[in-house]
Amino acid sequence: MVYDVDDFKNVNNFNNHDFIGSLEFTLHEVVTMRDQTLEKPLENIDRPYGKSGIIRITGEESKRGDQVELIMKPHATFE
Repeated sequence: MVYDVDDFKNVNNFNNHDFIGSLEFTLHEVVTMRDQTLEKPLENIDRPYGKSGIIRITGEESKRGDQVELIMKPHATFE
């Protein structure tokens, strides 16, 4: 979920912020995309499709022995 934070002293009080949109994705979607970058529109039922902005998630995969770590770097643009 993505919010426009209006009250930085109470960032966890979501009633004081504007809901921008949400997005659900799997890690598989990120790591299998070209350049490990997933780009999708945010969804908000109160706005027409595609009018809540776009979120881009870039993943960086790191392997250490048997363990795999994925560092995600989200970036969002809004209309």
